[in-house]
Amino acid sequence: MTNSPLISVIVPIYNVAAYLPRCVDSILAQTYKNLEIILVDDGSTDNCLEICQQYAQKDNRIKVIHQENKGVSAARNAGLDNMHGDFVAFVDPDDWLAENAYEILIDLHQKTGADIAWGVLLYNTSKKESNIPPHFQFPTENTEHLTIEEVLCSGNLHCVDKMYAAKLFSPRLRLNEKLSFSEDLDLILRIVPKANFVAFTDLPIYYYFMRSGSITHAPSVSDLSNDIHVWHKIYTFTKKKNLTKAISPITCTFIGVQCAFIVAVILEDRQNQYTFSCLQTGTWLRHNIKHLLFNSPMGWPGKIFMLFPLFFPYLAKWLFRLPGIHFLLRKQFNTRFAPKSKTV
Repeated sequence: MTNSPLISVIVPIYNVAAYLPRCVDSILAQTYKNLEIILVDDGSTDNCLEICQQYAQKDNRIKVIHQENKGVSAARNAGLDNMHGDFVAFVDPDDWLAENAYEILIDLHQKTGADIAWGVLLYNTSKKESNIPPHFQFPTENTEHLTIEEVLCSGNLHCVDKMYAAKLFSPRLRLNEKLSFSEDLDLILRIVPKANFVAFTDLPIYYYFMRSGSITHAPSVSDLSNDIHVWHKIYTFTKKKNLTKAISPITCTFIGVQCAFIVAVILEDRQNQYTFSCLQTGTWLRHNIKHLLFNSPMGWPGKIFMLFPLFFPYLAKWLFRLPGIHFLLRKQFNTRFAPKSKTV
């Protein structure tokens, strides 16, 4: 390739020694070789730092940063502060890449001139090696020139399946370190409007490992509180900019997040917070009830579950104390809500 821009690949690392070699090996095996690989050890208490240092001794493209534990956003920001690439990409340390991932994204950029090149992310479970295909819904057939509205319509807003022009992170655009959940959604909302446009390819580039015990596998009330905060920002942005094509899918997703939050409150037995959250969100959902009834992909049992506690919070508070209800909710919660971001 005559024109070979440098890609800075940032990997935030915390206590994932069992998975880290697979991740780093997949980066080193890339068919596109002009890489700067920044491994940020975020105060791991296992032997992650030692593994990083061993890899750095074998390949001079690898740079290791060690810091006290500050969270995934701070780790990614440390990588951004020390990168020198023309483009930036993020990889979570328990995930891995297709061997031609960055060749695909560079080719897509050179073909279209897009500031953000985007490939397909496939989910991979810990129980069996089976990929769950994503469901992208673009309101256009020209996926090589996507606008912010068309990106939001897709409903898939990860940060790890994209490659970004480094200039988009200036002046000092960084991840929000106050967020412990959905920090990548927040980044996408702020960085995509700065890009000239986004180019998407339907080729798979990234394998997202859904391991049991990770935060996204069973998010807590505090995690989903962050999720609601970020999706409210996205919803407000969509309405303010009058992005008519995106309003319905964003509203439906926001409804799902509200539902997940209420389920988490029930599972953690936070009765007072449950009643408050139902009353707090009831007005908003009543104003958007047509989206819930006619546009949401949620099945009718889920729709009834959403409406019942929001209109009858005190009756629902009593109902959800009945034996067996927690088991059914936990089963539904763990199988119906796909992760939107991952903190490692």
